[in-house]
Amino acid sequence: MFNDDVCNQIAEKYREADGFVFGSPVYYGQPNGALLSVMQRSFFACGEDVQNKPSAVVTICRRGGATAAFEALQMPLQMMNMPIATSQYWNIAYGREAGQATQDTEGMQTMRTLARNLAWMLRGLRGTNAPTVPTPEEWQPMHFIR
Repeated sequence: MFNDDVCNQIAEKYREADGFVFGSPVYYGQPNGALLSVMQRSFFACGEDVQNKPSAVVTICRRGGATAAFEALQMPLQMMNMPIATSQYWNIAYGREAGQATQDTEGMQTMRTLARNLAWMLRGLRGTNAPTVPTPEEWQPMHFIR
């Protein structure tokens, strides 16, 4: 590793963390390049510190490309043998300006479901509290055409 690289700081966090959520806005149908680069480089350098730790990926976009970005971010997790927390749909929300994604009711429900599922996985792996399956919310579909 380099002495002045952000990967060194992240590597320390990898050892301490119980699980991970990697999130990115979508640019040109892809995740943020800097994030993807840091994930790839740090996983290569200290991947043993992330293996078998639960993880999730979240993407936010204005209109399109979210699934491609979601997949690109999730692939390294699979290759590092990281259990992946799922939700009721892909972990994607839509919005252009800061804060607009909170208006995507289905996207926010997907994020809440993801959070409950990741917490459930972490509790089960720690052996704390007999893990009961999270209770799902009633589905809140969102249609953008008004």
